Amino acid sequence: MQEDYDPRLTPMRGDLAASHLRGRLEAPRYVGGVRFQATAPAIGVHREPTSDSEQMNQLLLGESAIIYDVRGGWGWGQSLHDDYVGWMSLIGLSSEIHEPSKRIRALRSIIYTEPDLRAPALMSAPMNAPIALSRTGGEGGFLPVARGGWIVASHLADIDHRGGDHVAIAQRFLGTPYLWGGRCSMGIDCSGLVQAALGCVGQMCPRDTDMQIAALGRGLRNNERPARGDFAFWKGHVAILIDERLVIHADGRSMSVVIEPLSEVSNWRMPVTGDGPSFRRLVADD
Repeated sequence: MQEDYDPRLTPMRGDLAASHLRGRLEAPRYVGGVRFQATAPAIGVHREPTSDSEQMNQLLLGESAIIYDVRGGWGWGQSLHDDYVGWMSLIGLSSEIHEPSKRIRALRSIIYTEPDLRAPALMSAPMNAPIALSRTGGEGGFLPVARGGWIVASHLADIDHRGGDHVAIAQRFLGTPYLWGGRCSMGIDCSGLVQAALGCVGQMCPRDTDMQIAALGRGLRNNERPARGDFAFWKGHVAILIDERLVIHADGRSMSVVIEPLSEVSNWRMPVTGDGPSFRRLVADD
C-alpha cells in the first residue's frame, strides 16, 4: 500500500526511491545511495540540479548526505542532519568521510593553515558545522582539523554538547542578511535561525516552519503568557521571543535578522496570511 509522504523529507521521485523505502513506496527502481560529506562552508540544497533553481536548504561543512542520483555535477540526495531532500553540487562534497567529534559554537570560525593567528585562512566555517580532528592534542590554543588546517579550540564544543540560551544564540545573528534556505551567518531565513539557535544548544530541530510548529515543544495553555524563549508562528513564518514584547527573526522586509515588537510583526503578517501568532514552548524533555 502506497503511503502518503512529504517529498521534502522522503528520497522518492517518479523514477526512483531510496532502497530503505522498498515495501512502503512504489518506485520503478530502488537505489542504496552513497554517503558524501560537505567540504565547503555551506552547500545549497536546490529544487533542481542547477544553481539558479530555488535553494531550499543548506548542508554545512562537515555535515553528510546520502546521494542517490548524479546528474551533470549535481547529486540528488538527503541530508543526514535534518533529512531534507534536494539537489547539491558535487563540488564541495567528498566521499571520504571524517567522523566529527566537535561542533562550532562561535558564529563563525576560521580554519587556518597553521596554529597561528597570523597564518593564512583556509576557509571561514559556520556555527554548528561538525568538525573532525586529526588528533586530540593541539598547539597554542588551536586544534588540528582532519581535512587540513587548524581551528581555535575555544570556538568548539563536543559534538553532543547540550545546554545554553537559544535566545542569546539567535541574537548573535543580528544583522545577518536574509537568505531563503540559508542556515548560517552568511545568510539565513526565519526557520533557519530557529534551527541554528537550537542546534547550538544541542536541540535537534526540523527545517521548515510547518515542521517546527508540529515538532517543537507544546502550545501555550490558556493561563500562560508568551515569554522569553517561546516561538511565535504565523503561516510560513516564525520568530523567537526575547521577552513578552520583543521578538528576533529573519525578516523578509528588512532582508536581515532584526529585533522588533511582536505586535509589529503580527501587523505585517496578518494581511499576508490572515492568521495571528500561535505560540510554542520548549519542555524539559525536548
